[in-house]
Amino acid sequence: MLSAHPARIRLIQVTGQVQPSEVDLVLFEPVRLTVQSRALLRRLTSAGAAAVAYTWRESTSTGHAIISKALNGAALADAIEETHRRLGSALPSAASLADRRATGDLSPRESEILRLIAEGRSNDEIAAELGLSINSVKTYIRQAYRKIDVVRRSQAVAWYVQHHEAEQPMEAVGI
Repeated sequence: MLSAHPARIRLIQVTGQVQPSEVDLVLFEPVRLTVQSRALLRRLTSAGAAAVAYTWRESTSTGHAIISKALNGAALADAIEETHRRLGSALPSAASLADRRATGDLSPRESEILRLIAEGRSNDEIAAELGLSINSVKTYIRQAYRKIDVVRRSQAVAWYVQHHEAEQPMEAVGI
């Protein structure tokens, strides 16, 4: 229905290739959300997308805006544009999103653990140094990875190096 309105609405099939910052608004069916689609919805909304329930119901327990499935293509496009306009003022600015992505909204403990990971420490070494249980370290790592949108340790190291270059002391060069 929406593909008939390409000048008004750009549809994106959300895959691993799509950057969350490319998505302005997510239509989702609240009844059919899987664990994976809930995680994807959280990822997209944390990057600034507005989440809108697309449902037959008049209200949902999600607390999100609602667009009715009873609308035809043109009316659906109108509703999406209106909802986007209405929610647009509540969405974070591009600058604040860039700041959030740069810091990942990390807690001080998550930042500290990422620093230790970037230094090459193992989870056991991190736990011993910080006086935490190994399970607490793993929890902090999972939370940090989710916030900075990585899945592997090597990606976390690369992210940390990229975002903390300015903090690295410069070595003096003798001439």
